[in-house]
Amino acid sequence: MFGFASALTTLAVASCRVYNDWIAEFCQTDRRRLVGVAALPLQDPRGAAAEAVQAVLQVALPEEGVYALHVNLIRFGRQICLPSEPLCVVCPLNDLCEHFQHGRRRV
Repeated sequence: MFGFASALTTLAVASCRVYNDWIAEFCQTDRRRLVGVAALPLQDPRGAAAEAVQAVLQVALPEEGVYALHVNLIRFGRQICLPSEPLCVVCPLNDLCEHFQHGRRRV
């Protein structure tokens, strides 16, 4: 029973990704006239959140900026948002950070 549910969840996540990739590419032809709406896999909240971020970045970020974003996110994690000792004092994302906002900040 659980294997079947897990397979359906995996299928839902994959199907949404394929659709969202297609609709983003389709809407690229005329951004002023066409607006895509992302499909989210409601069976998997984490998958839905990841797909929502992917869908927004796919439209908002130019293709040539993807690698730079990737490198800078890794750098940010290695230099500022360290798992054991995050450097909250210098972090530019404190207004978006749950860790910081819930008083678990490091100074």
